[in-house]
Amino acid sequence: MAMSVITSKNALCTYYGSQATQVGLATGAQSTTSTVTLELTGGSPAYARVATVWGTAGSSTMLGSSVTVNVPTTTTVTHALLCTAATGATLFDWCAVTSTTYNAQGSAVITPTFTMT
Repeated sequence: MAMSVITSKNALCTYYGSQATQVGLATGAQSTTSTVTLELTGGSPAYARVATVWGTAGSSTMLGSSVTVNVPTTTTVTHALLCTAATGATLFDWCAVTSTTYNAQGSAVITPTFTMT
């Protein structure tokens, strides 16, 4: 059954944002567990997950603040990660992004969005 009540959808959006506080990047798809795999490492400045701040849920959608994530040279980014902590096996959700190859040290700007359907 699909959800119909907007206030319920917004409540679930708010919960999602309270958990998915850190944005990261990976070179491949993740599993359905909280274990993070194929996450970027290295670089100068070094790769690290970056905190996002979620706005108020409305119309079944919530937008996180844009974050800039450092990407090491010779890396192909294929997936974005949402984690519950800055480090460790704390995967909350993930999605595919447009595959981008970095031939030199660079950065990716990610603006997370969550929509309840």
